[in-house]
Amino acid sequence: MASSVQQTVDGGYIVAGTTYSFGVAWDFWLVKTDSNGSQQWNKTYGGANWDAASSVHQTDDGYIVAGTTYSIGAGGADFWLVKTDSAGNQQWNKTFGGTNDDMASSVQQTSDGGYIVAGTTYSSGASGWDFWLVKTDSAGNQQWNKTYGGTSTDQAWSVQQTSDGGYIAAGSTASFGAGFWDFWLLKTDSAGIQQWNKTYGRTGDDEAYSVQQTSDGGYIAAGRTNSSGAGLLDFWLVKTGDGTPPSAVSDLAAGSPTSNSITLTWTAPGDDGTKGNATGYIVKYSTIGCITADNWSSATTYTQPWTPARNGTAETRVVTNLTSGTKYWFAVEAYDDVSNCGGVSNSPSASTTTEGIPLIIIVGGVAVAAVVVAIAAVVLAKRRK
Repeated sequence: MASSVQQTVDGGYIVAGTTYSFGVAWDFWLVKTDSNGSQQWNKTYGGANWDAASSVHQTDDGYIVAGTTYSIGAGGADFWLVKTDSAGNQQWNKTFGGTNDDMASSVQQTSDGGYIVAGTTYSSGASGWDFWLVKTDSAGNQQWNKTYGGTSTDQAWSVQQTSDGGYIAAGSTASFGAGFWDFWLLKTDSAGIQQWNKTYGRTGDDEAYSVQQTSDGGYIAAGRTNSSGAGLLDFWLVKTGDGTPPSAVSDLAAGSPTSNSITLTWTAPGDDGTKGNATGYIVKYSTIGCITADNWSSATTYTQPWTPARNGTAETRVVTNLTSGTKYWFAVEAYDDVSNCGGVSNSPSASTTTEGIPLIIIVGGVAVAAVVVAIAAVVLAKRRK
C-alpha cells in the first residue's frame, strides 16, 4: 500500500508505503524510480510486528520517512522516523510516544536541518486523541512536542513549515466545528505555540488530509466531504488567507443622510494589505463622539450581513434605523477568515435629517428647507392663474 510520493531532485520519484510481500511482517517500504517510473531500488524497514509508513520527504542527503510502529517503542503504536542515505540505507531511526497509541502521518525537513512530524496521540493528549506535533534536530532528537485538541477526537494528517518559520497542520476535528468531523487547520509559531485555528465544514463529515502554503501566503487544504458536493463523499478543496490581519480602513466617509439612514463609503482592504480579501466587517456607531481603539468596545455595533467587496474596490453601504436629527460618528474594522482584525478605521460623522424636513437645498449660499421651497412654488402657480 503506497501512502506518499515525492519527485526527487534527479527527476525521479520516491514512494513510501507498507508491504507484506517483503520484509519480516508488515514493514515500511521505500521504492525509488527514475523519471519514467522504472525501479532503481527498494528497501524495507521494520520489526516483527506491524510497521506502516505514511510520509516520505527528500532531505539534503537522503530521505526521511515517518509512520507508525508496533515493533519498537514505548508501547502500543509509536511515531517512527527512519532516516536513510540517498541509496535507501538506514542511517538512524527514532520512536516517539507513550504507553498508548501514537500514529505519525506527515514529515518534512525544516529550514534548520531538523524535522517536523505530525500525527495523532492518545498518550499525550488532554482528552482522548489529539493533534500531535514533534520537532526534532537533524539527528532525530526531540526538541519539543505539542498537543492540540478538545474533548473529542482530533487527528492531524499533514504538516508543512511556513514562510515565517512556523507550521501549518491540517486534519479533522470532532471537538470543534459544525459537524461530527470538520476540516481543522492549525497554525503555530516556530516553537509550536498555537497562533490560530480554524474549522471548515457543515453538519456532515469533512476531513482534511493535506495542506500546503500557497504563493499568496495563504493555504490550500484537500480532503473529503459529505456535507457538500454531488454524492455521498466528494473531493473538497478549501483555500484560505494567510492568517495575517487585513489592512485598516483609512478612508471611511459618511454622507447622503435621510431621516433614518446615513451612507458609508470606503475602499475594501486586502487581507495583509494586498493578499486576498477581507471576509467581514464590524461596524460601530456612536452619538457621543469620535470612535477610537480606546472606546471601540463601548460603541454600538451595527448588525449587518455585508460581504466585503474585492480588495481595492469601493464599498458603498447604507446604515439604517437611525434616529432623525441626530449626529452620528462611525468606524469600521475588517477581519479575515481566521478572525484577525485589521484595526479601527478613521471615524467620520454625519447627521440624519429632521423628520418631515428630509432635504436642505442651498440657494445663493443660504440653506432653505425643501418644504418652504415647495410652498413658494404653489403660491407662484396660483398667482399665474
